[in-house]
Amino acid sequence: MLTTLLVATALVAAPVPDSGPASRAATGKSTVTLLAEARAHMADLDFDRALPILEDALSDPALTGSPRAQALLDLGLTLANLGEPERAKETFAQAFAIEPHAALPPHTAPKVVELFEAARPTIATVADDHDDSDVPPPAFPPPPAVVLTPPPPPPSMLKPAICAGVATAGLAVGIGFGISSGSARSTLERGVADRTTADELLSRQRSSAIVSVIGYGVGVLALAATASLLYLDHPLTPPAAAAVAPLPGGGAQISVAVPLR
Repeated sequence: MLTTLLVATALVAAPVPDSGPASRAATGKSTVTLLAEARAHMADLDFDRALPILEDALSDPALTGSPRAQALLDLGLTLANLGEPERAKETFAQAFAIEPHAALPPHTAPKVVELFEAARPTIATVADDHDDSDVPPPAFPPPPAVVLTPPPPPPSMLKPAICAGVATAGLAVGIGFGISSGSARSTLERGVADRTTADELLSRQRSSAIVSVIGYGVGVLALAATASLLYLDHPLTPPAAAAVAPLPGGGAQISVAVPLR
């Protein structure tokens, strides 16, 4: 009888081994609740307790899309902090497969960031997975237009300006010496006291008249040259510009632009 009581007491007093956190089905907690608990443990740097909770939450087939990618990132962070780099890289790769632009939270440890970047797929890998076989080639791209007549360069105003200046100077000389010649003639017509003064006035009248005629002639020629240069460099009717643009199927589109003044 005493032996039986000792055995029963030993069985009752024996400690029950800790089998770890209960599963999602056993606890009845939702996946959202499990992820919140795991992240609370991660915030406390208790990654040993966060690991089984994250694995239990990821066993839920209803966890898909961006929430699943975030849970995989949390699991990868946990594994990296627990010293399991290969499993962490595999988990990060699974997150990238769901969310190619996945990112770690700021202030992540450099060693974890290194594992994360090592798991990121390269551009070549993404390009190989993209199938362009169903994309039809562009049909009949529009060719550029062919311009037959380029617009003329802007004409220079230097030559007409020089000719206009010469014309102005010639006309001014003609007018000035014409006035001087007329003044000398008027004095001669009124009469002078001696022969010497009359000869001087007559000589001045003749020379002024010659210079006036030359000035008028130079001014008129310069004005004609100015008008000619302006007409040649600035025609009243500019040349028309034509353009030909080929069309798909063998046709052509002809455009003619006539500037108006």
